[in-house]
Amino acid sequence: MFLLHIIQLYFGIYKYVMSLENKIILSIAFASVGGINTITESPIYGIAGLFKTGSFTQVVQVGNGMAGFLNVTANTIIRLIVLLVHSKIDQDQLSFYIFMSVLIIFF
Repeated sequence: MFLLHIIQLYFGIYKYVMSLENKIILSIAFASVGGINTITESPIYGIAGLFKTGSFTQVVQVGNGMAGFLNVTANTIIRLIVLLVHSKIDQDQLSFYIFMSVLIIFF
C-alpha cells in the first residue's frame, strides 16, 4: 500500500480521480476501502471483546489511533518529497505540507 501511494503521488493519479467527471471512480474507491476496513476491523474488536476486561478494546482503539497518526505522518512526508522533486510546485500546497510536517515533528 505504501508503494502504491508513492506511485500515485509521483504520477499525479490523484488529480485524475479528484476531477468531477470521475466521481464514480472516487465513490468506488471509498466503498472498497470501507468494505475492506469492515472486514478487517470487526474481527479484531470481536476478539478483544472476548476478554473480561475492557482494556483490550481500549488497546485496539489506541492502535487504530496510532495507525491513523502514522498514516497521516507518512502521507505528509511522502507528499513533501514528491512536491520537492517536481519543479512545478503550488506554493500554497507546499507551505501547507511544510507546516503540517513541522507540526507533526515538533509536537
